[in-house]
This record gives sequence, structure tokens and C-alpha cells, in this order.
Amino acid sequence: MAAANANGLARLNLTPWHITISFDSKDGRGRPLSQGTFEEFWAGPDKYKRIFATSNFNQVEYVTSAGIRRTGSPDSAPSELMEIVDQFIHPIAMDKDSIDAAKLQMGEPSAGGTKLVCVVVSQPPEPVTAIQAFFLKGSVSNETYCTDEHSPILRIQGSDSRNSRYVRNSIIKFQDCYLPQTIEEYGASSPAQKPMLTAKLEKIESLSSIDDAQFTPPADAVPPPKVIALDVRETSRQLLHHPYPEYDFLYPGEHRSEHLGGLVIIALQIHTDGHVSNLRIVGGPQTMRQASLDAVRNWTYKPFTRDGEPVEVNTTVTLVYSLTR
Repeated sequence: MAAANANGLARLNLTPWHITISFDSKDGRGRPLSQGTFEEFWAGPDKYKRIFATSNFNQVEYVTSAGIRRTGSPDSAPSELMEIVDQFIHPIAMDKDSIDAAKLQMGEPSAGGTKLVCVVVSQPPEPVTAIQAFFLKGSVSNETYCTDEHSPILRIQGSDSRNSRYVRNSIIKFQDCYLPQTIEEYGASSPAQKPMLTAKLEKIESLSSIDDAQFTPPADAVPPPKVIALDVRETSRQLLHHPYPEYDFLYPGEHRSEHLGGLVIIALQIHTDGHVSNLRIVGGPQTMRQASLDAVRNWTYKPFTRDGEPVEVNTTVTLVYSLTR
């Protein structure tokens, strides 16, 4: 619990602050995904402004006591971008019950020669269909948090659902909270490869005064679109494009020669323009996860509507790696 309170900027007793982050991200094959900056002005839990300026997503989001309003894109920020934000602002997303149920991993990992102590939080996946439940029976998803051995400073976070590992370096202290000056993300299955993400803390400062006009949405700001849940039978009819290569989808990367078969289930969100985000592994063989994420990340759908209004959709897809195809 001490690490959850000490890392990031999620504590409610902080005085107003302003942060700027820059980043450059790639997919599991080293191909460019996005680059840009994130900026937040925070004056309280219902009074802050977020500015996303990236190569493929631009938005200003205002959070007030009256709700959320946005200019630019009306959609939720892509999960890849929000994961960067959370790594700086809310890196340990665990409540007290989850922390109490966590397992202490008494290994001896290290970061730059510093010995670490790790906590592993395990939970079963949440299948949507009966066939998914059958294939995922007995499987668990792990979140791993590693801190310095003698302090609550978070240094490494690993996620099965994201198939990634975040390494936090050059730690500084701001208002009694720990923040990394740089973060690198690596694929969980290949921790020695080049980073998929490099993010830098460009600025962190306290705000000595608050200009209410800065936190007031302009007249053309709009509320977020409604989010609905649909199963794959409903979403597959509107799938337009799924450009996985010929045919890494069957045998990803170096595992093709091993003739592996299996099933990977991915949860995702479809935005109002038909592009996908918020990809999370629900279950499946570790060796096939990154190739699956890289494939589904490029899928597009015909936009969904309800009552004539655009909506975002939460759904799952199942990728079958077949030895006979």
C-alpha cells in the first residue's frame, strides 16, 4: 500500500500541478506507432485538463463537476497513450483488497544494480463466451510490481494482459511522490530487445495560482460518446480490414517452425471512427500474444451507432492459430 501511495500523482492531498510528457512508441516488430506529447493541468479530482497532441490523436479533455467535455477527437484516448499517462500518474492501479491478496515474489531481480522486491497480483481472466471459458479454464493473468528493496520506489511493472514490462529510471521526488524521468516498455516475452516505448518527463511543476478559465470547456466541446458492449457475432459483421501478414498470424515470428497451435483471446474497444484501441490479452499462449496484438491493432470496423448516435464498442476477438490452415 505504501508503494501505491508513493508513486505517481494520484494522491488527493497534492497541491495543484502541471506535467508534460513526450513519447515515441513502436509495435512488437519495431514499426512506428505514435509519437507526441501529453500535458495535464490538475487542480482537483473534478477539475483538470488533459491535452493529447500526437501523430494520430489530438484532443483536449476537460473534467469538471458537471462531467467530461472534449474538443478535437470525441473518442476515448487510445489505450497505448493512456498506458503512458498511467505509468506517470497512476502506475499502481490496485485497491486495498487487491494489495492484501497479492503474492510476494521473493526473487532477486535488479534494475541498474539495485535489488528489487516484487509483488505479483493474479486474477482469472473474464471470458465472454462458453467456448472462451473452456479454453481459459485454470489460466490466470498476472500484474507484477517491483520496488527498491528498502524503499517504496516502483522500478518495474509487468503486465500479462498488455504483454509488456515497464522499466522506470532516474527517479525524482515531487510533493513527496516518486516519478521516473524516463520509462521504457519492453515486450514481456523478449525483455532484452529494443524498447517498444520511450517516454520522458519533460516538466513537472506546482501551480502557484489557478486560472478558472483554463479549466472551463469552450462552447464547442462535446461529451464523450456512449460506450456499449457487443459480442463477436455482432461486431464481426462490420469488420472491414484485418491486415495480418501472410501468414505470421498462423505461426508468429520465430515460432513458425515449431508448428505451434492455440487460441488467443483479445479484449478491445472500437472507436467511433472504426479504429481499435484498449487491446488486452484475455488469455492464450505467451509465445503468440505479441503477434496477436500487432495483428489486431490494425483492424478497422464500420462505425457503430445506436439511435442514430455514434458509439464506442467493447468486445472480444478470438484468434485461432491452426496447424491445418
